[in-house]
Amino acid sequence: YNNLLNLYAKRGDVSSAEALFSQMQLLDTADVFSYTILQNCLQKRFMSRGRNRDLKDLHRAEEVLSQLVSKYESSGFRDSRFRPNNVTFGTVISMYALSDKLLK
Repeated sequence: YNNLLNLYAKRGDVSSAEALFSQMQLLDTADVFSYTILQNCLQKRFMSRGRNRDLKDLHRAEEVLSQLVSKYESSGFRDSRFRPNNVTFGTVISMYALSDKLLK
């Protein structure tokens, strides 16, 4: 599934990526890579809009990160499939930096 998700992300097809990601969550096949790929897809669309950036993409990427962290917490911090990494956090941080909204 991650390969197909990555294909959608590289094409910038956020709606298809979101749909596949939802299916992956239902099938319990989503892992840290899935979450990160979806964030990267949102980041790509966010960056492609230049000065007309839509903060919805930023907020959705943050929501995806929050879901991942919650899954990791609910596993008692033991399930490495959901352990966020520097890329996962870095994607959201770079989006905030680009949006000039570093402080919430």
